[in-house]
Amino acid sequence: FNKRNNLSFIDDPSNYDLNYTRVKIRNFLNNNMYNDQIKKDFENIRKIIPLYKKMIWSTFLENLITLNSTKIVVKYTKIKKLNDLILERHILIILKFFGIKQNQVKSTKIYKFIDLFNAPNFKIYNLRGIIITKKSNLLTFYKK
Repeated sequence: FNKRNNLSFIDDPSNYDLNYTRVKIRNFLNNNMYNDQIKKDFENIRKIIPLYKKMIWSTFLENLITLNSTKIVVKYTKIKKLNDLILERHILIILKFFGIKQNQVKSTKIYKFIDLFNAPNFKIYNLRGIIITKKSNLLTFYKK
């Protein structure tokens, strides 16, 4: 654009200021020593993702008691033992089932629920219009 319009460019000093994350990332990516490792890491991640998704779905199905158009019931005692990241994925699956898209709910809201859900006196929670109740060893999700 500058050449085509015969404009001179300005060398922004912030492009060299290591206080900016973008400069640190640019320097890191421009360092050829790391390029091969970055490519290998992404290739490994690409291979692992399908296994991760399969594990998420299999643990979800293992803990599923009821699934119908109005509610989903899961084993409370089993999912309480899950890692928070896996539990977050399970919650996102449930929300998607009820028509709530992943970008419509913030992870902070899900983690707030996870914190409350682990409390001994947890009974009910509203997450984006999905009511979550705990009765004995069951956790029920249904649309408001």
